[in-house]
Amino acid sequence: MLIKTLSRWDFCPFKLVQTELIQSAFLITRHVLKLPGLEHINILDDALYDFLLDVANMYHELNPYHNFQHAVDVMQATFYFLCRMGILSPMDQDAYPWIAQNGHINQLFTSLDALALLLASLGHDIGHPGLTNIFLVRTHTPLAMLYNDRSVLENFHATVFFNILQRHGFGANGGWLAPNDYGRFRKVIVQSILATDMGLHDDYVLKIQDQKMRLQKDALDPSHPQAAETDILLICGSLIKCADISNCSRPFPLAKKWAGILKEEFSEQGDLEKSLGLSVLPMHDRDETGLAKFQLAFKRNIAAKLFENVATTIPDMQYSVTILKSNCDKWEERLEKKQGDKQPQDAATTVKVPAQSESASNPMQAPPDAPPAATETKQALNGASAPMTPSTTVVSTANIAFKPTMDGGSVPDKVAPVVKTKKKKNKCVIQ
Repeated sequence: MLIKTLSRWDFCPFKLVQTELIQSAFLITRHVLKLPGLEHINILDDALYDFLLDVANMYHELNPYHNFQHAVDVMQATFYFLCRMGILSPMDQDAYPWIAQNGHINQLFTSLDALALLLASLGHDIGHPGLTNIFLVRTHTPLAMLYNDRSVLENFHATVFFNILQRHGFGANGGWLAPNDYGRFRKVIVQSILATDMGLHDDYVLKIQDQKMRLQKDALDPSHPQAAETDILLICGSLIKCADISNCSRPFPLAKKWAGILKEEFSEQGDLEKSLGLSVLPMHDRDETGLAKFQLAFKRNIAAKLFENVATTIPDMQYSVTILKSNCDKWEERLEKKQGDKQPQDAATTVKVPAQSESASNPMQAPPDAPPAATETKQALNGASAPMTPSTTVVSTANIAFKPTMDGGSVPDKVAPVVKTKKKKNKCVIQ
């Protein structure tokens, strides 16, 4: 049953319990390890389960969105992309008839590249505290200071995940990988995870556009893999970025479910910011921006630019653009219906309402001490720094304790999550 589910774009992780999520990651990883060129990675099933359990346990299950459920969802999306591109074969041979129309791209991808990209997808948010980069920077957390306020969470995820990989045999010395393979393996994983920083989103989209122009003049040459390494790394980053926000282009019932979960996590951060006396962006304020408006702003201004440009380089990604546009239309209909339902009531109201302030009348405008409106959405999703208010309280939400390993190194033992009052169960109730 899981094999069929993992081969479909309507993959619904909400139906799966933790053990089934781990089994999903196991099936994908084991499927890739059967590729030619990876025979030397002779990892036993028990050892692979042990690795996946370590990864799962490093995700905070109290996060509404950034938890192991999201990690497996991103891994499955990446697996689906690679199948459509012809780099991998689907586990279910009766699944959608995959059509590869991507020139030499699939020939340049090695089996090791595919393995590294899928593992990066699984570990790309490991240890996530359920808060954005911008919050960590504004409150001067140790994690932000450790990484100099730049791609704070993404650097943290890459560091933690690679420590776990090394503990399980994917290190430079005495592990599964030869020295030459290790360099490429590490580069794909680290650069792919760093590419998920939404603060660099527009810059990354520009790189994808430049790549398309270059490939129109000079096609990728499979006979010179070293020269094409930069393009492959950029494509890996493009794919994991699409997978990271793939819920926008899932069938609408799934997209709607994911949207509500993400909005709740943002709202929880907004509640914390209010309690600390910090300014709150409208998209983090549960009383300001509605779900439909929140989704339309994100899909049109951020997601659409990414998916449309990636599809120009990888034609088999066009299906996601089509679904994304259809979802935008559905959100637009919901927003218009909501506004239409309010009009009769407003027209019948005779009580005069005092004029609102400019920030209150415009739900997408931040409070006076918030970052400029032109950058607020990007900052909220990514982590660009924001001004401190006089009442700012320093909160250490990402303290890291390291424990020694057998090889003399160290691995994060615990990441202190944000204290949350109750555990939320994500049931797959699709309307």
